This record gives sequence, structure tokens and C-alpha cells, in this order.
Amino acid sequence: MSKTYVELREYLNQVPVIETHSHYFMSTDTQPVDVFELAISSYSKSDLQTVSREAVADVEQIIMDKEKPFDQRFKCFEKYYAASMHTAYNKSVLRGLAECWGIQSFDKEALLELSERIGKRDNDFYNRMLEKYKLKIKIIDPCDPNLIARFADSGGKLKGYSPDCRFAFSLPGYHWWNQGNIAKMLARQTGMKIENLDDLIRAFEQHLKKCIDAGIVCVKDQCAYSRILRFDITDRSLADQLFARLQNGDALSEDESLALSNWLMRQYMELARKYNIPVQIHTGHMAGLYNEISKTNAVHLTSLIADYSDVQFDLFHGNWPYMGEYLFLGKNYPNVSLDLCWVQQIDPEYSIELIKRAIMTVPHNKLLAFGGDDSMIEHVIGYLCIARDNVAAALSALVDKGWLSLAHARAICCDMFFNNPNKVFKLGFDEVYI
Repeated sequence: MSKTYVELREYLNQVPVIETHSHYFMSTDTQPVDVFELAISSYSKSDLQTVSREAVADVEQIIMDKEKPFDQRFKCFEKYYAASMHTAYNKSVLRGLAECWGIQSFDKEALLELSERIGKRDNDFYNRMLEKYKLKIKIIDPCDPNLIARFADSGGKLKGYSPDCRFAFSLPGYHWWNQGNIAKMLARQTGMKIENLDDLIRAFEQHLKKCIDAGIVCVKDQCAYSRILRFDITDRSLADQLFARLQNGDALSEDESLALSNWLMRQYMELARKYNIPVQIHTGHMAGLYNEISKTNAVHLTSLIADYSDVQFDLFHGNWPYMGEYLFLGKNYPNVSLDLCWVQQIDPEYSIELIKRAIMTVPHNKLLAFGGDDSMIEHVIGYLCIARDNVAAALSALVDKGWLSLAHARAICCDMFFNNPNKVFKLGFDEVYI
């Protein structure tokens, strides 16, 4: 561990953070959590489950079952945690609980102690953690079009949500997920009658504009979980036919569904251009098990990025494990930013290498350092600590080899964690350099 690393790591503790992507937002009435919900994040759960075929069911049916006795749940947890405790997911969760609650291990006594203490997990605790770890703003995807509709109806004054929240407009439900009910959903959200694609796009634009006026800061699409990220051009006449069939209650084949989705996605990119709003896109690794990775490679987005060169695309998750394609897109397209949300805790060594190579190949104003992509503040803080470690490791290596000065490395820290996301999402804060 070099002197430069130590200095940069200490410096990063003072740098404010804009979290580019997450799912946690504290309400005025904090919901109680189970101790195993804190010890196992939605991501580390997958690492426990991939230990063995039996673990897939055991984790869900024993460990996560709150009705089972603690001893039975812990015995099962201990078995699978012993085989997966060294993964970055598990290390990050323990790091977060150490930071927030002083828990140094996941032995039985520690979890019993934690279960007693988490009754104090309230809004004061939440706000103290935000202040201590310099988390200023977080961009939230609630994955719920109805919540965003309520946000718009409230004029951006949605009750029960922390003022540090900024919201993303979740897009897949309007072109891919729930495809047969898009018209019904938009009719309900706007009060407009939708009989054809022109009606649908008018209704979508009205709804999107209302959401933008209420304060959403970006559009976010995670359809890569269930379809390829290649959005080919679909002829309008074919799109009309496919939509009419959906309206008649017909089922579309997968290729037909893709064709309609492609047409709709491109219409929505026209509106992103019109309203000058950035578009976040999930690329690379997916949460959960049994996913097919090749469809999520960001390189599939090349034609969409090129065709909408005046739309800002914020590409997520380091495109793990496709580093080279990710760096190429950031280097080759002025309208692409590289967002390291989630990837920092997926694979720290990949992230360190990605940051080093990105600094050497991509203008650093295009790099966004952190998004926890989680629903628990403790987990997010663990992930943030790992992200700070990674950035310090990458930049100190470049300083020690003479590629960067220490002053430039400090400036890059401020840019990656605060200034760059502030600019990409037009949040309106003054630049920060400490």
C-alpha cells in the first residue's frame, strides 16, 4: 500500500458523493428489517445460492424465511457463507455493517447482537449515515411506473421520501415489459384515449413532460434483463400492424415483440432528444441467477448511440465483463458517459483496471464513480467504501508511475464522485474541489 494510496484514500473520505443509481429512499416511518436482510444483500444472496444446487432453494426457503427459528436459519447461513465469504458482494456487505453498526464478523453472537440493535434503525440513523459518508444526492429508480406517476401528479412533492432523492423515469414498461398493456397504462396515467401508435406516443410525451416538469432527472432502461440491447430500425407500417394486433388481444412472437419494442424505444429517444434528458441504460452483468449475458453487452447499443448522437447515454455497471467494448464506446462517442454504479462491488479488481484504462483512454469528465444499486443504506455505504478504495488504488497507481500528478488525481476524485454526475444529470450544484 503506497503513501499515495493512503493520501488519496483519506482525501476521498472528504469528497461529496452523488450516487448515480440506487433503490433506497427512507420514508418518515421506517419499516423494520430482519437481521438476515441486512447480512445478505439482494446480490450477496446470489453468491450464497451459487454455492450449490441445494443452496438455491435453501437460501430462499430457510435463511430468508422470517418464520423459521433463528438457530435453523443461522446454521444454513453459516454453511453457505463459509463457501462464499470472500466474494466482493459478501465483503462489501460486511464492510457496510462494520461501518454502520460495528459488526466485524457474521458469527452467531454478532448477528444476535445486531438483531437487538437494529430497532434503532430510524430516520435519524439514516440521515447520520448520509452526512458521515458525504452522500449528498441519490438518483432513485423505484422500478414502479405508478410511483413515478404519483410523483408527477404531486408536482415533485411526493410525501414520505427523503429530500436527497432525485428520481429516474423507468422506461421498460413502456416498450418491453408489460407490452400488451402499455396503452392501458398510459390511458390511466394521462386520461387520454389510445387507439393507435400516434395516440400512444402523444400520451407518452404528455406523461414524460409532466414527469420532467415535476423533477425527474433522467430516463432509465433495464430491459437488458430480458432482451438484447440491439435496437434495430423497424418499419412504421409493421409497428402499426403489431400494435393493432396487441390492441385486439393477440399474442406476438418474440421477434415481433422485439420489432415493436425497437420502434417504441427509438420514438422515446426522439423525445429524450427533444427534452434534452439523459438516458441511463443497464449493460453487462445482471442480478440473480441463470441469466444469459451476451445480450447485455453495451456494444449492441452502437447504432442507437450513433443514430441519437445528441442524446446523452449513461451506460451502467462497467459493462462487466466486457471492458474493452465499454471503453471503446466511451472513447468513440461524445454522447456516452461511463457509469461505474454497481460494478465497483461486483468486481473490485476489474473496476480498478477499468478506471486506470479509462483515465488513459477516455476523457475523465465522462467517468461517474458510484451508484450502490441497492435498497439498504448499510449495503450502499459498504459499496461506497469499496468504490473509494478502488478509485484510490487506480489513481495512486497512475500517480506512482508518473501518468498523473497528485493534484490531478485529487481533481479527478472530485469529478468522478460529484462534478461529472452533477453535469450529466443537470443537478445544478456548484463544482466541488477540496
